[in-house]
Amino acid sequence: MVMVRKYLSNRERILLHLSTYSGNLNYYNAPFNLTQDGIATAIGIGRNNVPRELKTLLNEGLVEAKKARVTGLKNRRTVYHLTAKGITQAIEIRKKLEELFVKVRNSSEEEETIILKDIGKKYGVDFITAALNLNKNLEIDLVSIVRKRGKRIHYIEEDFLISHFYGRKKDMEIIEEWFKSDKKIMLITGLSGMGKTTLVLKFVKDALKDKDVFFIKIDETKSSLDIVQKLSHFFSRIGHPKLERYLRSRANSLEIEINWNTIYYLIKESMNEEVYIFDNVENATGDVKKFMKSLIDILDYSRRFKIVAIGTGINDFVPINRISAVEEMHLSELREEDAYTMLRDEGFGEKDAYKILKMYGGNPLLLSIAKNNDPRALRRFILDGVFLNLSDKEREAVEFISVFRKPIKIGALLLNNIEYSVIYSLINKNILQEMEFEVVSLHRIIKNFIYERLTLSKKKEYHLLAAQNLLEEGDVLESIYHFIQGGKRLRANLLLSEYYEKYLLEVPGQIRELATEILNSYQEGIEDHEWLLYGVIGDTYWVDGEWDLAIENYRKAEELVRNKDLNYSLRVRVRMAEIVAKRGKYREAKEILDSVLYEENKNYRRDFLAMAYYVMGNICVEMGSYDDAEEYFMKALKISEENMDYRMMGYAYNGLGILYRAQKDYNISLEYYEKALEYVESIDDKVGMVKILSNIGRVYYDMTDDKAEIYYRRANNIAEKISDEYIKARLYLSIGIWNIYKDKLNVAEKNLKKAVELLRDMRAKPSLINAYIAFGELYAYIKKGDLAKEYFDKALDIAVEIGDEKWISTVAEEAVKSLKLFELDIEKYKKIASGEGRIVTIIEK
Repeated sequence: MVMVRKYLSNRERILLHLSTYSGNLNYYNAPFNLTQDGIATAIGIGRNNVPRELKTLLNEGLVEAKKARVTGLKNRRTVYHLTAKGITQAIEIRKKLEELFVKVRNSSEEEETIILKDIGKKYGVDFITAALNLNKNLEIDLVSIVRKRGKRIHYIEEDFLISHFYGRKKDMEIIEEWFKSDKKIMLITGLSGMGKTTLVLKFVKDALKDKDVFFIKIDETKSSLDIVQKLSHFFSRIGHPKLERYLRSRANSLEIEINWNTIYYLIKESMNEEVYIFDNVENATGDVKKFMKSLIDILDYSRRFKIVAIGTGINDFVPINRISAVEEMHLSELREEDAYTMLRDEGFGEKDAYKILKMYGGNPLLLSIAKNNDPRALRRFILDGVFLNLSDKEREAVEFISVFRKPIKIGALLLNNIEYSVIYSLINKNILQEMEFEVVSLHRIIKNFIYERLTLSKKKEYHLLAAQNLLEEGDVLESIYHFIQGGKRLRANLLLSEYYEKYLLEVPGQIRELATEILNSYQEGIEDHEWLLYGVIGDTYWVDGEWDLAIENYRKAEELVRNKDLNYSLRVRVRMAEIVAKRGKYREAKEILDSVLYEENKNYRRDFLAMAYYVMGNICVEMGSYDDAEEYFMKALKISEENMDYRMMGYAYNGLGILYRAQKDYNISLEYYEKALEYVESIDDKVGMVKILSNIGRVYYDMTDDKAEIYYRRANNIAEKISDEYIKARLYLSIGIWNIYKDKLNVAEKNLKKAVELLRDMRAKPSLINAYIAFGELYAYIKKGDLAKEYFDKALDIAVEIGDEKWISTVAEEAVKSLKLFELDIEKYKKIASGEGRIVTIIEK
């Protein structure tokens, strides 16, 4: 056989190969491909030829050598990477190659001439791999490239041995037919224990030997970044190291943040014809679900990849616009004949096998439990097989643990007089499962079976014990759930009302579920402080940006609390006034507060009263009543200082900062903001910190000072940890406006779109006007006059709708300033800006 020489010299191929690792190098865990052996294998030359070539490159200053730990090797080895000069030469080599016309031969011996830079799009072959295999005749043999890769990569987190497999012929055929079809995604659902994971693993081992496979289990602790890191390892193993290199470069820098757009792009670029399997997706956090949904949305569906999702329930996994790419399969019980065969093979007699099947069906997990114990009946096994072989202390422990919804710390069991020896014995008997160090969980099937058979009095007793224990552990929300189940409705209500604000920004949905469950447990005619629950529910909707529902619940709370709790009535009205004001209805908001602040009886809780004055101050700023605003802010400050209420002191100073910024007295504004920030930071009030940091950024923006960006970044880092949609929307708006000023127009547009989406849903009209003005300025700047005018008109419509002459004038002035260079009719803006024109039409949105 005649060997055709490579197109590139050994020297050029080494430079090109090393260029794929030109990012920041992790010398604690360097890739094998940077060693001499790795280089030889990668570029296809003899190991003895590598030292000579590397010596020349080292002498020319194109390559550097260092000792490093290498993945898969025990001892440190010498690894090589490009210098800046070497990177420059590698880029030159690449540019020389990109426009070459080459012949590509596929597995069918067909040839096609294409430009080398297009080989990735056409055949899914990495450019560097193709270049390294290009021969002197400008030919690339795809078959030889595949052969060099050798064994396919099966990246499986829990690659356990399948000891037995029964039936599932039809289910396997469904998967096989899907795999041959054009549909890219399969969702496999079914009850726990049905053998979903085993089925897919069987398919992988039998049918996917010639495919690269990525198979991970998702649990509640995994974040989207955890999954990305695992994907990066997998991609590197199959020859696509860009994502891993990108993550490594960010991990080694304290200043460079991860760009998720870049991550999505690199994943999209790396996925070609592999199979990606995600198990236990019902445990995915909101963060992971959002990541998976976004990923599925942007993938290149012309490629031959496949995705499998497995779980007891699969929600929010596939975007609506990708439903056509989905095949769904619900895995049910084994067919009776297959389950019977399984039991017979495990030594069950014919009658016993049929008896178990009749009582419990063909759930493989239940059958697996049955096969190792009393063959007379599975029910007898669960009751007698578990309890008969347990001591009194073990039995009590299992009953107690069955009431917990989540894994429980061993320390909690110890505090409830369950000895460690008892816990260890249950673990040893596989009745308790160790989820992680010192955390255990009762097997779901045993848990459900036992819990359903507890007497009502036992359930209440154990729930109350669990509630008290979790409360002492600091897990307040879970303790509230157990108080509800234990029948202590009022205790749960008061506890939720006292502590919910601590968790409000993190889990508003969970808080709302608890409050609703308490309300649903009420008997007719018994109130038990219902208004507190409606107030809590209102606050959860406030945070989620669902302001109509928030007001609905606040009104219900205010109706119930009337003449019973003057303080709570004020609190609810303050909340409603805030929402109404943020929607631009300043007079209505002021009337709500006037109705309570000017009553003769002012025996209010001081913190509620201070908040009322603070909100009034903000309303007055928006209405241009600066003297009144200052008076209200000073009242709020005075009350909060008397109470040593650091949160309200911070808010009062924030209000004064807002006031002086509105009057363009920026230095005094900054002084007040800095005082405000000091107070809210001292109590770790994240919402307050985001508000104030954003406000400081706005002042520096007004001053055209680059310090603005520092404060916006600080605010953004904190905003990622909270759920307040309005605060986030305002921050997106500020960042968008700042990036217009900095000429980062793509970043500006992205943030403004986020802001508009949130503000529009909340109908936060003044802020929405601001966002539309920013869009108008953005599109005017990039010479899209018609689009700019469209957004100024949107802003003007809303300003007219809320009847705010200040905003109407502001929009008109900005429109004239931005649109004067375009051949557009802007006379109406000029007239409004000069005071000659007056708009009377209100456009409903």
